[in-house]
Amino acid sequence: MTIDELAIAERSGPPPGVAHQDWIGSNDWACRWRLELGSLVKRLDIEPQRVAGWVRLGMQHRAWTKVHKEDGSSFASFEEFCETPQPFGLGRPFPEIRAHIEASVGKQAFQLEAVAPSQQGKRATSGTECRKSANADSERAQGKLRAILRAPEPIQVLYREGRISQTLAAKLGPSRKSPKKAAQIDKVVKQVHGLSDRKEIDKVVREVLGESKATALDQLKKFWKLASSRQKNSFLSWIEK
Repeated sequence: MTIDELAIAERSGPPPGVAHQDWIGSNDWACRWRLELGSLVKRLDIEPQRVAGWVRLGMQHRAWTKVHKEDGSSFASFEEFCETPQPFGLGRPFPEIRAHIEASVGKQAFQLEAVAPSQQGKRATSGTECRKSANADSERAQGKLRAILRAPEPIQVLYREGRISQTLAAKLGPSRKSPKKAAQIDKVVKQVHGLSDRKEIDKVVREVLGESKATALDQLKKFWKLASSRQKNSFLSWIEK
């Protein structure tokens, strides 16, 4: 447990008989976290680093997904949580909160912790979610981030630090793991341990998953098979020039 976690546990103390490690990250703890943060966020302009630290702590445990709006429904996004008036949200503009968190932990880490829970099978409850549903690219990106949250912690750390591509990291957090996929993921975790270069890490992941990046020659062979006789003759004539 970190110093920050101990501090918040002391201030919003667990009920009698509940251990700190069981209290941190629980639904009841998330409600206390929201109340504490609601008070602190009023000093965002004066103590931005302190507020950012508390927001980051809650986001590490996905606390905003464990609290509810006035009508009892869940928040569709971290943006909605930020902009919902207190005491149910933070009552602050989302861009303002995001700027402070990204400056503190980095863009990738913020994206990972702020990703909304899957809305599959659920009816959108806000204009923000409706707009997201209409944007296929955004939905795919959200899906990749949720997949990364299912990946082993070392892979999540690599993504937060910008040392693995989003697409490859997502492939290490499938919703359903076959024995073969589980063995591949374990192998990746072991082989990337101690590596720092993003290109090297991506290469290891591709090799283990059997997805080595195609060379220019590989691509040329692929297109050659698809080309018509006329196109092939035209290409050969161009080479001979």
